[in-house]
Amino acid sequence: MSLNVDPFRILETLDTTTFLQQDFGEILEQQGDLVRVDGLEIGANRLFGPQPRTATYLCIWSFDIGSIVGSVPPSFVQSLMRAGGAVGLTFTDTDNAPAPDYVVPVDPDITALTVQVRSLDVAVRGTATAVQLYLPQGVDLRFDDLATAPFLKHLRLEVPELTLRALAPLFGRSAPWMEVASVDVDLSVVLGLSHSGWEARAREQLAFVALQDGLTKRWPFLYGQGDSCASLFLQSNEARLHEPVAEGLPCSQRRPAAAACSSQPSRVLFALFVRPCSSS
Repeated sequence: MSLNVDPFRILETLDTTTFLQQDFGEILEQQGDLVRVDGLEIGANRLFGPQPRTATYLCIWSFDIGSIVGSVPPSFVQSLMRAGGAVGLTFTDTDNAPAPDYVVPVDPDITALTVQVRSLDVAVRGTATAVQLYLPQGVDLRFDDLATAPFLKHLRLEVPELTLRALAPLFGRSAPWMEVASVDVDLSVVLGLSHSGWEARAREQLAFVALQDGLTKRWPFLYGQGDSCASLFLQSNEARLHEPVAEGLPCSQRRPAAAACSSQPSRVLFALFVRPCSSS
């Protein structure tokens, strides 16, 4: 699947009906409080198992967001947060969900997600001050739930360059704002999530992928070939969360490694790297 969206704008309005009645050309000419996004590309690649079920056992999502530029008041940010909160509250509708006896079990497939923002330059301004967030190299977010010992999910966030500026208005001068303070940093976050029973989950995922991929052999390196003891979850993944690809271990090491990891009820690896560049 592929979806391409032309450059668009995000606006705040109190009356949606009146806003939609405007001429489209008038909307495009508005230069007030808005955020411009230079296009959006969404891609999804899926691998299906054998017929007749053709279950999905691997799905890779990618979101490529163009440059984001805007200047908005604090009320715009509050409206955006309220809209996101409304979506989050209704995303999992437990009140209207069917009883546990009627819930369809979810296949233990593999999902990978990549979100990339080319660049971001947004200012939130008030009457006497403003804050500018500037990310010239954008944001790179990656997630996957490929079980590798001892983690079930992996998350990585990379911000190569982040600049935060505090601005004050200049009255009677040509420049409307003056920089009074700034901080330059880069950010790298690596997060691994797991819980008790991760080994059973990893075995279930491994068996499901091997069954669905048995005919086409498109991902054989995940589950091994023939008598190979390759495994998704035996090798520790703490040192290489950036590349969660399985590498099999000899059969003699299989039980000790699994026992060592399963003895820990839950594990969370969190690594945060912040390097200050300059401040003024």
